[in-house]
Amino acid sequence: MPREITSLTSLRGVLAGWVVAYHFWNDALRLFPALDGLSPVVARGHLAVPAFFVLSGFVLAYNYTESFRTLTLRGVGRFLGLRLARVYPVHLVTLLAVLAMVGVADRLGYRLTDAGYSAPDFARNLLLVQTWKPDFQLTWNYPSWSVSSEWFAYLLFPASVAVATRTLTTARRAAAFGLALLVASVAVLECWRPWPFFELVLVVPTFFTGAAIWWTFRATTSGRRPPRVAPELCAAAVAVGCYLPVPELGTAAIVTGMVAGIAALARLGPDCHRAWGVRPVVFLGEVSYSLYMSHTLAQKVLSKLLPAGRFESSPPALKVAVVAVYAAGIALACLATYFLVERPARRVLRRAVC
Repeated sequence: MPREITSLTSLRGVLAGWVVAYHFWNDALRLFPALDGLSPVVARGHLAVPAFFVLSGFVLAYNYTESFRTLTLRGVGRFLGLRLARVYPVHLVTLLAVLAMVGVADRLGYRLTDAGYSAPDFARNLLLVQTWKPDFQLTWNYPSWSVSSEWFAYLLFPASVAVATRTLTTARRAAAFGLALLVASVAVLECWRPWPFFELVLVVPTFFTGAAIWWTFRATTSGRRPPRVAPELCAAAVAVGCYLPVPELGTAAIVTGMVAGIAALARLGPDCHRAWGVRPVVFLGEVSYSLYMSHTLAQKVLSKLLPAGRFESSPPALKVAVVAVYAAGIALACLATYFLVERPARRVLRRAVC
């Protein structure tokens, strides 16, 4: 198995933090309106999810391309089993947690959020096919929509690799394929939303853009690497894109910057800036999936027990205390999910699959 690229693990943590900020930003602004200058950046936090798709496509291509040069039923089954071992335990536990919360809230006369909680939607969530419908709406533990879409990409991945290894035989071909998919990713983000299956369509070009990055690398004979500051320059381009007055240009700049940043980090490997390898940042990346899947559980509770709007006129010290409680609730949900569910389940299930 190829060596882990630590900087990409750290990037997962950064992306997960962006999503968390996106979901809690209204609460932050109620407490600290002076932060509004950062709103253009945080408001684009939903674009971290396509970046997750790109990152996932790259990592899986990096790890499995050689395995799928020849398809076998056993190899495909092992791959899908390992993917389920990676994503399903956390998905299942957070889904059941929301089910319990809905039951308690109904008894107390509360409504948790505007997400739907019907039995058919629960069944679709349970099977990870909730986005496989033309008129998808967020339901139950709503971050799991991206897991459902990514599961669709996993099913396409083995056959796609087998085709790619036979057709994308040069770096130029692979790069052209990746560029076409990057353009398609931006087009889907900007133009597809009114049409059916948006969430399912979005994952295909973004996920395989990431795969194309690795297929380009593996076909490249040159050993040249980008400048050491390339990832930071890409991050700056993403930040600039958030402030562009034309939304379509902003989306193109952000997505292109994120794709280029992933490619630069992957190409540099351990030679990137040491900040990408700082242990707390790497750990945030390690727990990023649990953070992504559990932070909305904390949000459902905190928005009822400690609504930020109640403290808009409070002294600054009290507002900071409220933020600290929110941060502690998010951290507790994340760490409990990671240490009690994700890590042990992954260890046990990987052993069973292998």
